[in-house]
Amino acid sequence: MSGKLDGKVSIVTGGSSGIGRGTSLLFGAEGSKVVVADVDVQEGEKTVALIGEFGGDAVFIHTDVSQSAQVRGMVQGTLDHYGKLDLLINVAGRQAETPPLVDVTEEEWDLVMDINIKGTFLACKYAVPHMLEQGGGAIVNVASSAVLRGSSFSLPYSVSKAGVVQLTKTVSSQYASRGIRCNCVIPGLVDTPGSQGVEGAAGIFDEAVARIPVGRAGQPEDIAKLMLYLASDDAAYVTGSAYVIDGGRNVQ
Repeated sequence: MSGKLDGKVSIVTGGSSGIGRGTSLLFGAEGSKVVVADVDVQEGEKTVALIGEFGGDAVFIHTDVSQSAQVRGMVQGTLDHYGKLDLLINVAGRQAETPPLVDVTEEEWDLVMDINIKGTFLACKYAVPHMLEQGGGAIVNVASSAVLRGSSFSLPYSVSKAGVVQLTKTVSSQYASRGIRCNCVIPGLVDTPGSQGVEGAAGIFDEAVARIPVGRAGQPEDIAKLMLYLASDDAAYVTGSAYVIDGGRNVQ
């Protein structure tokens, strides 16, 4: 690897699987110390072990991103362990198929919103002050191609991810002049445990793949590579942007 993140300290929420694990592994390989934050202790510790196998430095912090105290503890735990925080990668999310609007329950709405948008907000809220103290940092959020068109799949998921895009732009507008860049990625279909548990369980995963011009679903590593660029100094002039990465699906 090229060491693009040498000397950096990263938090990756949702780091126990899928895009979060792929990002944690790539960032670790590129020289960052990685805090893997998730509710899944077993798989989170596995991500840490995988980073350790190639000599990387990582630690797991149990975190429910919908809980303010736990997110605050995640950031403080990072500072206690590594002494600083350079990069915040907000991957943690809840993907759930729901019925049309009138049949969506408040519980379904709250569950998805609390993780996808409130969790991203809380992570930024508690990370930004420390980034300001040290003179800057970078944040990368994960939205979804569901924001690019009306979606019958899940109202709360689509709305929450649209909120992630707007939160990204607002954070950038408020803090870019003070050294904090904030961008987001907008993935299409990615082959992760989450998508297999939703689209796969619904029997529509292969059908969705057939509509992707490049002929395959995305892999976590595809998304991680884009996030590496946005987190690294290669993207020093990039902030407030939302990058679609979907194998060409949304330009058909």
